[in-house]
Amino acid sequence: MPTPLDVSLTPKIIALIAKHGISATYSQVSASIEYDPSNLDEFTGSHGITETDTTVISTPTLNYENQDIDGTNVRASDCYVFIKDYEFIPANGDVFTIDSKDWKIVMTTKYSTGELTAAWKLQLRKN
Repeated sequence: MPTPLDVSLTPKIIALIAKHGISATYSQVSASIEYDPSNLDEFTGSHGITETDTTVISTPTLNYENQDIDGTNVRASDCYVFIKDYEFIPANGDVFTIDSKDWKIVMTTKYSTGELTAAWKLQLRKN
């Protein structure tokens, strides 16, 4: 059940992202393997990598402050965006396309106002 903070803050966060946001594409990358369970000694199935694209509204890319850049966890060329909560859970390794540039998601941070997820921060690295 949503908390009072969820009821008051979540719509405001979503409205700010919608007002100042721009269109982007979230590409969920997944590997698939099909096999014949009656023959476990030999792989006879198919495999592949698929991408599921979802159009999202995102903040423009934001740069990290110099004191946040450590060269390992946060590199000088990294940036981040905020998106509202969607029906998918953002994951490291997925691809985020904004302003016609592809970025790899290297870190996701969930922001909650209570029980509900209000937004996600996605740390992006040049793909």
